Amino acid sequence: MASLRKRRPTTDPVESALLAAVRAAVEAATPQAAATADLVGGARPRARRSAPLAIAFSGGRDSTALLDLAVRLRDARASGFRDLVAVHVHHGLVAAADAWVEHCRRLCDRLGVPLDVRRVQVRVRGRG
Repeated sequence: MASLRKRRPTTDPVESALLAAVRAAVEAATPQAAATADLVGGARPRARRSAPLAIAFSGGRDSTALLDLAVRLRDARASGFRDLVAVHVHHGLVAAADAWVEHCRRLCDRLGVPLDVRRVQVRVRGRG
């Protein structure tokens, strides 16, 4: 179940800078809505549902920090963060691959973010 606890705005300058950087990156990558200036008769454009923002989520520290920042921006109702989804690639290359999926699932449940697990088969050739 997602936490309903309200997050207070951060006073940490590093965290504020990270939040601003993530917000700016998403805004730069998100196509802008059509301008309404050309509409005739005051008609309003239909609301279009945008695709969710997908966060690549391995469950490690870096992707957990990114997902946490995205959730904070979603909770602050920042543009482009309304619909989040975490995507985890289960490659099966390590013995703990199933445990990583469960770790990701628990964290996503706690944050209220849907988790899309993609299982892939990797052809192992040589060392890479």
